[in-house]
Amino acid sequence: MTVLIAGCGDLGTEAGLRFAAAGFSVLGWRRSPEKIPAPLTGQAADLTGSLPPVPADTEVVVISTAAGERSEAAYRSAYVDGTANVLDALERDGVHPRRILFVSSTAVYGDAGGGWLDEDSPTAPASVTGAVIREAEDLLHARRPDAMVLRLAGIYGPGRTRLIDQVRAGAPDPGTGQLTNRIHRDDAAAAIVHLTTAVAEPAPLYLGVDDEPVEQREVL
Repeated sequence: MTVLIAGCGDLGTEAGLRFAAAGFSVLGWRRSPEKIPAPLTGQAADLTGSLPPVPADTEVVVISTAAGERSEAAYRSAYVDGTANVLDALERDGVHPRRILFVSSTAVYGDAGGGWLDEDSPTAPASVTGAVIREAEDLLHARRPDAMVLRLAGIYGPGRTRLIDQVRAGAPDPGTGQLTNRIHRDDAAAAIVHLTTAVAEPAPLYLGVDDEPVEQREVL
């Protein structure tokens, strides 16, 4: 059985290694396939363009795309067009995976004013990029109602030093009251594998966050 990771960057690669350890054959689509380590198989693919053939035995598809820059056009190309292209490729090749999971973001919620959010909370993106990601979720569920959306909070972990760099550079005190939610890359990868392989009847939507929100001041 094959797992296809469409957008096999850092998170996709970590999830892929876990799939491989569980006995799956893993194919990673990425613009730079040479960056994908063994035992994964890397294949050159740009999710915004024409895509390679999908293996006939593909059981799981993980769509884990990323925009090249923080603009509406870049997000629309990566998330909306990229997701549509992956679904088009599955239809083109007559492949019907048992599980499809789309990696989304809690940015679709906007500012909750310190309140609690869960899978039933309404979305109200505060940014155009968050709105585009929400549009991609709708597109996915319109075409594959059985697909899963995993909304991840801010990812931290190996190689992600932006916040550390800001502190070293003398980041300003954000004051009190600003809550932040995060998830470690390895936990996010483990969640992707668990939801696609170990849940008999998955829900259409999950949130992926650490155990509790924390003030940005405390994180800094």
